Parts: sequence; structure tokens; C-alpha cells
Amino acid sequence: MWCHSTVSILLNNRTSHMEPEVPEDADIEPEELMKQIEAADPFEPRLKVITQDSQVNVSKNKKI
Repeated sequence: MWCHSTVSILLNNRTSHMEPEVPEDADIEPEELMKQIEAADPFEPRLKVITQDSQVNVSKNKKI
């Protein structure tokens, strides 16, 4: 069975989330803000079957 072993690319076009910059006047803790960011853009499992891959959009200008 073939599986991926590398991390996937997130919606933010990175492989990890950046530490959020919390304004001083905000009532939210940095850890809570990070949890919200990760919930909106979750990590995919590192090892998964290839058939569970989502479709990758390469280009809108792709000629078929």
C-alpha cells in the first residue's frame, strides 16, 4: 500500500501555522487564538492512503 509521509500544504500555503500576533488590548490568549487558527485550517494526517488525497488545483489556465 502506498502512503504519503510528508506534511501537507495548508490553506495558508505553508506547512505550519505561524504564531499569531495578539494585540495588547485583545481579550484572547495566544494559545486560544492558535487553536482557532488550527481549527479553521486543520492539519491532515501525515500517513494516509493516497486514495484519500484531496484534488489539487494546479492552474486555472490549464489546457486539457
